[in-house]
Amino acid sequence: AFRRRIRMQLERGAIIRERKFKEVTVTEDEVRDYFRENEERFLVGGEVRVEALFFPLPAETAKEDLAVRARYAARQASGAVRQGRPLAEGLEAARMVFPDVQLVVGDFVPAEDLLPEMRKEIGRLRSGERSEEFGAGEGLYIVRVIERRGGKALEFPEVKSSLTEELMDRRSE
Repeated sequence: AFRRRIRMQLERGAIIRERKFKEVTVTEDEVRDYFRENEERFLVGGEVRVEALFFPLPAETAKEDLAVRARYAARQASGAVRQGRPLAEGLEAARMVFPDVQLVVGDFVPAEDLLPEMRKEIGRLRSGERSEEFGAGEGLYIVRVIERRGGKALEFPEVKSSLTEELMDRRSE
């Protein structure tokens, strides 16, 4: 019964998404303009400087309570950051619930050296923007891109289809 209910919910969600996407149209000019506005996101081989809130998750499932508190604290910090507050204030909000949270600020690092999940999140952000909480490696993160340098810009045809999909997603929300 449970599996059938989940399957029905997933199918219903797919139908709704399909209907929403049919109503959303994006022209090539809009995608090209979006590419120009976000050009720094499409640098390959460059370096990035970020700051991050890190919520370490326990390895043992016996400490599930700690993991739940880490997730809750990450949501609290994400809410504070979403309101435009700096990550340091998100740190303070999270520390009340999860004292092990850390604020990590680094120097420039090659983007290719980052965890794949972090590289993906950073790829969605322009300088100055922050992510929502996401899992990577052994914990949860909220990152802010401070700045980028170096790298080679991708050509528009290389990212056109993914940008079209991204714009359609944003407009269908």
